[in-house]
Amino acid sequence: MQRVWSPCPSLLLRLRSFYARGCSLAVIRHCNTHPPPAPTPAGDKARLASAAGLAQCREAGGGYFRHLRVGGLALHSEAARTKATAAAVLAAAGMEGRALEELPGLYGGENSVTGEMNCDAMEAAFEGHGYRPLGYYVDLLGAPLLGGYARQALGEVLDAADAGEPGRGVVPVFCHAVYASAIAMEAAAALGLPGGEREVVWDTNLEEVCGFLVEEGGVTYLGRGGENTHR
Repeated sequence: MQRVWSPCPSLLLRLRSFYARGCSLAVIRHCNTHPPPAPTPAGDKARLASAAGLAQCREAGGGYFRHLRVGGLALHSEAARTKATAAAVLAAAGMEGRALEELPGLYGGENSVTGEMNCDAMEAAFEGHGYRPLGYYVDLLGAPLLGGYARQALGEVLDAADAGEPGRGVVPVFCHAVYASAIAMEAAAALGLPGGEREVVWDTNLEEVCGFLVEEGGVTYLGRGGENTHR
C-alpha cells in the first residue's frame, strides 16, 4: 500500500526557519513505568518511571543522547513519565542545565488546557491494538487523523522553541510511542525528505527511550542498544 502523508502548509515556513536557526528535532518515547495508580485519565498521567525505566534512561543518556548537540531546551508532555524520562536522560548525559517545558498538546489523551482529547480516535484504537508502528495506525485510521494531531503538536513545539530561544542544536521532545512517530513524520514531510528517508518512521515500533532525529539531510533512528541507523 502506498502511504501518503501531506504536511500542513502553514508549518512549512516555520519549520524551515527553525532549521535555518541551526536547530533540529529529536522525538523520544518515554521510559518504562509503574502501573497507573488508578484506572483513570488522571491515573495514566500520573504514572511514574520504574527502576527498569530509569535504567533505560541511563542507557540512552550515556549512549546516543550524549552524542546529540542538544540546545538549551527540552520538551515533554503533561504525563509525569515523560518529564521523568527527560530529566533522567539529561542527567545521564551530563546535560542537567537544560530548561524543561511541558506542552499539553503532546499527550494523546485529555488536554488539561482545552479540556478536549488531543487524539480521541487514536486513544480508542490503542486500547485494542497496542504498540504498533506508525504505518499500522495510518493504515487503520488514515493519515489525516494522525496528521491533525502531529500538526497541533509540532506547532506547540515550534511555539516553545520561538519563545524559549533554545539556541543552536537539537530540541528533544519526550512524548509517547506512536505520537512521537507522527511528529517525526510531519517534520520529515514538511522538510521534503524523500520517501526512503521516511521508511524508518513508518515501519519502526518505537521501544522505550528510543526515537528519531529529524535533520534537513535525513532521519536517524535513535536506539538504546546502539542500533542508530541513518535512512
